Order: sequence, then C-alpha cells, then structure tokens
Amino acid sequence: MDHCRKAHHCSGIPQQKFKPDHLLLALVLTLCLIFPGLAAAVEQNTTYLPLKINSPEKKATLSQEADTALANALLPASFSMMTREKAEKLVDYSGTWPPSPKGLQKIATATGLDYVAAGSLTIIGDQISIDYKVFDILSPASPKYYFRHAESIQNLSGTLSEVVRDVISYTERDYIIASIAPSGNVRIDSGAISRKIKTKAGDFYNPTTLRDDLKSIYKMGYFEDVRIEVEESDAGKVVTFALKEKPVIRSIEYTGLDAFTEEEVSEAANISMGSIENSTKINNGVAAIKALYKSKGYYNTTVTAQISYPDEEHAALRYIIVEGDKIYIKE
Repeated sequence: MDHCRKAHHCSGIPQQKFKPDHLLLALVLTLCLIFPGLAAAVEQNTTYLPLKINSPEKKATLSQEADTALANALLPASFSMMTREKAEKLVDYSGTWPPSPKGLQKIATATGLDYVAAGSLTIIGDQISIDYKVFDILSPASPKYYFRHAESIQNLSGTLSEVVRDVISYTERDYIIASIAPSGNVRIDSGAISRKIKTKAGDFYNPTTLRDDLKSIYKMGYFEDVRIEVEESDAGKVVTFALKEKPVIRSIEYTGLDAFTEEEVSEAANISMGSIENSTKINNGVAAIKALYKSKGYYNTTVTAQISYPDEEHAALRYIIVEGDKIYIKE
C-alpha cells in the first residue's frame, strides 16, 4: 500500500506547530491505484448486437434509428456495436431471438469477447419497449435480463443509455464503482462531504477523478487526514473516503489587547469554542482583527494566530496582538 504525505501550511499561522502531523494529508490508495487513466483504458468485453426490430412497419427506418441510438449510447464508454451487416451474417434476425447457444458461440468466436448483449425493440401501438439479455459465453444458460420503456423513438438514445449502463455495470463490474461514501466523520455532515465528491456509484473507477475528489474534501478544511480505501465486491468496487476530523477548539485567547475589549475582538474574529479547527477561518480571524484595528487608525498592528494541542482531540487557539501607534490623519 502506497503512503503519500503532503505538508500543509496556511498563511497567517506560524509554520512551527506544536503538532505538525495535524497538517499532513495522507493519500492512501488501496491496491496502489493500479488502474491509472482507467476510464479511457477499459477494454470492451461485450459484443453489442444491433437490436432486432419487432414492428409491423418501417423496419428499415427503425433499424437505422435504433443502430444510431445504440452507437450513441455506447460512445461515452468508448465502446462500439457490431454492425448490422456483420451481425446478420452470423445470426438469423428473422428467427427466434435472442440467438441460440450455437449462434452465441459463433458470435464469440468471431469477436473473442466474453459476453453477448442481444436486444430487441418492440413497438405495439404507442408502446415502445426495449428488452435485453446479456449472455456470459461460459454459462449462456443463465443470462441477465434488462427491460425499459421508451416514451418515443426520439427518446430512444436516452433509454438505451440507461440499458447500456446496466449492462456495463454487470459485464465491466471489475471496473465499476458499486458504492462511494465518506466514513469517520463525526461532526461534519456526510451530505456536505458527498456534495464535494463528483464520482458517483456506477461510474468507471478512475484514480485521477478520485484524487480530485480527495482534494476537494481536504479543501473543506475540517480534516487532518483523508484516505481513499477501495475494496472489491461482487457488484464492483466499494470506495470509501476514510476521514479523521481536525481537533475541536477548546479555548480561545486574545493577548496584547488595549484599544479594544476582548468581546469586540472576539466578535470580529468570528471563531467560537467547540468548532473544528479550520485554518481558513483562523486566518480570516487574523484579517478581521487587523481590519478592526485599521478602522480605528491602528495601521501598524500585527496579529498572529498560534495553535497548540493539549491532547489528540482538542486545540487551543491564541491570537497574539501587538498594537501599533494610532495614526491620526489631518484633514
């Protein structure tokens, strides 16, 4: 397992820390993320036959429209369908459907792929249905079945995209994300974290995208450690963002006050005890205190934030203020 760590420093907070490991980002990618650039590198393992058209009229037109729709549905995965011309040479589209085991074997021999997806488009009145069976060539007696209604021929591409996604989730399950979720968060809502994750269940497993998701979570500022853990399941990869929240601010101290009361400075800093340590908010507090002093003519005031860690779960925050002389501007 690879361990990559990145030191993280924020302006406004001294780089010398009492507990520097709280600012380390651990990028742990289980299985060493052995599929770089996977979304573009997954090899097609399924033969997608053109749909058999079950309709009393316009079969030629429907065949063209169905072929275009299926090709478009496969395009996002960089997959392709078998041409109708080639398929009709291998199997009998006028006979029973899906093809017989013998017909399936002919297809497998011609393509060398592991699965065959055979579907039909049926139109009865205003009803449009798509039926798909996916055969594992090693065990063709137990196919997977998928079914969808299409509202219209114009919506055929969208409906076929749903079916293709289902098929890929089965045939390419070794490369599909079955589930993705955060864990280990106690105070930060899971929904807020999930909104930072662009990768969704059903997507191809892509380490580059997952790294971007990890960075987005880390930029929230509430976690000292973010890890990607990947486990295999029958449905695909189970991806977990294992999180460790930063300590809770147990105390806040303001030193060097003279021109303002602690209450005034505290209101400006807008940091409360019991909140999770957040470097951005702490630095915003530094800027806000400086702005408060500047508003009253103390232009040379310096403000420094210092953090110590009395224990693993708590932080003590101190704002060290050195008030400059008040500058009077003559009118």
